[in-house]
Amino acid sequence: MATAHFLVKSLSDAGKEAEILLLEADAVPGGKMRTVRQDGFSMEWGPNGFLTNKPHGMELVRDLGIGGRLARSSDLARKRFILSGGKLHRLPETPPAFFKSQLLSLPGRLRILWEPVRFGPARGRRRVAGGVRKATARSRSA
Repeated sequence: MATAHFLVKSLSDAGKEAEILLLEADAVPGGKMRTVRQDGFSMEWGPNGFLTNKPHGMELVRDLGIGGRLARSSDLARKRFILSGGKLHRLPETPPAFFKSQLLSLPGRLRILWEPVRFGPARGRRRVAGGVRKATARSRSA
């Protein structure tokens, strides 16, 4: 929906028009984003927040005139939970706490421990960006 909005806006700014048909696979628009209010609770499906430091997101908010609807999260909401195996688990806030939680199976924990051994030390490896720059430079000189 945001892409359709920006497409219409860009075309309008250029003095052009287009008819856009937006198709949605689900019964309601919004993709995976949804708020369900039940028994006095609000449950968010999809992203759990909105980053106000992202310019494109704030531009959309301004375009839609919904800036007044943005609400700062409560410090009480910082306690997050994950439903896994039919039980609510408090979301661990640090990597060690996540590793110790019931959210990872024993094989999952062993895979994490095996990663450094499996791939070896990182020194001497080229970063992707560096490799792309070198490949681009080589193709220009050829």
